[in-house]
Amino acid sequence: MMKHFFQRKAVWMIPGIIMLVGLCSLIFENYQEVTEAPSENWSHEVELGKTTVNSEPYIIETQDDLISLSYFSEQGLKQNVYNQKWEKQAEDTYDIPFNKFTRIFQTKDHLLYSDYYSIYDGKTQEKLTDIDQFLPTHNNLLFTKNEALYQLHPDTNETRKVMDLPHPQSTLNVTEHAGNVYILSYVSGQSSFDMSLHKLENDQVSSLKQARIDLPQTDVINELSFDINDDTYGLFVRTTQKQSMSGSPETNNYYAIQSLESKPSLKQISFKDPSGDKMITEASHLEMTLENSHMKLLFRGFGQTKTMFKDGGQFNIYEAVMDADGLRHIKRLSNTPDASKYPNRASDNSIVWTDADGSTNKVLMSSSHPEVITEAQGLTWDKVLAIAGKTIGMLSYSFLTIFVTLVWYIWPLLFLAVMMFAKSKAIDQDRMWILHGGIAIYLTFALFLREELFKHVVLLRLPDYMNFFGSPFVFILGFACILYGVLYFTNRQNDWSISIQLCYFIGLHVSFLSIFIGPYLL
Repeated sequence: MMKHFFQRKAVWMIPGIIMLVGLCSLIFENYQEVTEAPSENWSHEVELGKTTVNSEPYIIETQDDLISLSYFSEQGLKQNVYNQKWEKQAEDTYDIPFNKFTRIFQTKDHLLYSDYYSIYDGKTQEKLTDIDQFLPTHNNLLFTKNEALYQLHPDTNETRKVMDLPHPQSTLNVTEHAGNVYILSYVSGQSSFDMSLHKLENDQVSSLKQARIDLPQTDVINELSFDINDDTYGLFVRTTQKQSMSGSPETNNYYAIQSLESKPSLKQISFKDPSGDKMITEASHLEMTLENSHMKLLFRGFGQTKTMFKDGGQFNIYEAVMDADGLRHIKRLSNTPDASKYPNRASDNSIVWTDADGSTNKVLMSSSHPEVITEAQGLTWDKVLAIAGKTIGMLSYSFLTIFVTLVWYIWPLLFLAVMMFAKSKAIDQDRMWILHGGIAIYLTFALFLREELFKHVVLLRLPDYMNFFGSPFVFILGFACILYGVLYFTNRQNDWSISIQLCYFIGLHVSFLSIFIGPYLL
């Protein structure tokens, strides 16, 4: 009794199990891609909070090896303090007005902020001074006003003029290294820019270097980052190249690592995607550190990720290490389906950035700390949704298999129709040669026209365990053998006509291919 019951049900149970295996393999493949670590020995992202404005978090590493992270939330300016394992040690909230232009300067004892036009005391809301440009470092607050650079001392809220700007159109970058503040001013031109480098030490400014840097005539400077270590300085310049009046602009990257006595000589550089076969484009939001004549560049760039519904590109965070001879290595430090921006180095082994997430931005962190790597391996709700969305999306166009394989099954179905309307009684007598003939016609067209489904680009998209030598033959003939076996062992119990058996064979064979191959068609 049980044997007969199984034989009757096996005609649907076995195909159902096979399609379930195909679905599970697709889910598992998407799980591996969505949860892929950014790089070896680097953690997944960990969400630290949400910010309601499009601005970068403010990070300082305190003298007692704690990390202070501040960002704007719905409640105001939120400050969280973490240890090196990113375990929260303290938190506080400051009620100050803010918008997307608000920037802060924060130390252990002081909080000041800028609304783009002026600087205010964060505790009293008192306006301290009007400004043109807000230039905070970890321990010093500089600003420009009326073509001059000033320093504001938080202890007294007094301002002191540091120097006049070299040019009325000067753009300033500042960085702090070993307790000294370095100031780079430049005036961008069509094919060159003038650079002035100064050092602020003990309230005294000294000029370190002045030079003119030449660029190709079609390049216009977009972003510049610099750093100084002893008598060596590094520059990284991102430019836009105008191809033509109607062409779309392209970006170029240039860098230099030289002694202060040498004239800057920029070298063009490009970054190969460590997770794909293309180049990283649109490098921006630069943060540079110069160590032992090596330039360590943290930036956001457009590169490959498999976390999205369709494999393609997205903005993620990268770290490149260069020396005077060129690129040493590059690694991806974030791997998310949302656009990442504003990378900041929080410590030697961790970074913080934000991800665009609708009307809010997620504040995220990743690290090479072993405990953070272990903790971040868990499956979050966001990742579950990403896996489900990617799986459903891929299945939605797997039905294209029905149209792609039309030329396979239209001929055996025409053969069946001819036999049904012919005067021969073979179809009425359920002659097995009709079933075998229809299957043979179907498999003949499937094998000879297999590239209609198994195109080269489709094979490249398949997981490694599905893409092997002769895999199209294995899938086509393997599924055919399974279905023929099911028909052979269950036919007596189901008592189906030849026409139903042929339609069953073709329909489920195409369904199997839809589940296993169809998700990779686009």
